[in-house]
Amino acid sequence: DTVGGEYISADYPGFVRSTIEKALDNVKCVFLTGAQGNVNHVKTNPTIGDRQGMFDDFDGVPRGYDHAKHMGRVIAGAVLQICGKTTPLSADRLNIAETVITIPANSDNDRYEEALRIVKLHEEGRDSELPYEKMELTTVVAEANRICVLKDGPESFSFTLTCMSLGDVALAGLPGEPFVEIGLDIEKASPFAETIVCCLTNGGDSYFPASSAYDEGGYEARTSQLRKGGDKIIVDGMKKVLTELKNK
Repeated sequence: DTVGGEYISADYPGFVRSTIEKALDNVKCVFLTGAQGNVNHVKTNPTIGDRQGMFDDFDGVPRGYDHAKHMGRVIAGAVLQICGKTTPLSADRLNIAETVITIPANSDNDRYEEALRIVKLHEEGRDSELPYEKMELTTVVAEANRICVLKDGPESFSFTLTCMSLGDVALAGLPGEPFVEIGLDIEKASPFAETIVCCLTNGGDSYFPASSAYDEGGYEARTSQLRKGGDKIIVDGMKKVLTELKNK
């Protein structure tokens, strides 16, 4: 997503790892993606300097290989600033637990005919007949696809939340892309001293938007197959499985 185009790349996580491992002796870096459903590398009002090493991709979003290198250095720099200055935590036991949650589907049959028209025009290469461009066009087409796909169900979707604890540290995994707000709420609800929320864990099935995003109308909420309110279901489910882990 940061490199852009249609290339095979480790993207910025690859540069995070290589930078840290070159800077520290006898260290292997493991990169875990946190709650990032509403976070990206884009500056909405970039300076000339910000745009160095970037190109405007198909959706008008600036991306670039050199920019991925820059992001890798920024994250690695943050790690190196605190390395060796953190509080040690117990890691004397390993436990794993999981639970299944169900979230209602974000169906919208009242808009089906218009959605079908948008999808048809896009698939026929007739985007110019739609009054949208760049990221707005991407959003409208993806939203229309979501409406068409869900016309005949299902009424809900099930997801497996997977957690692992290493002593006082918990890894809380979601099989999709949760918004930052969800990650923060999980951390607050967790009984562990340190909880690391991980996205795209054992699956990448959906965006998990915060409820407020549905009112704001952003890309992720408009295209998510999950109905508003799923964030509470996720946090409650994760609190349950983390509490089970803590009591093992």
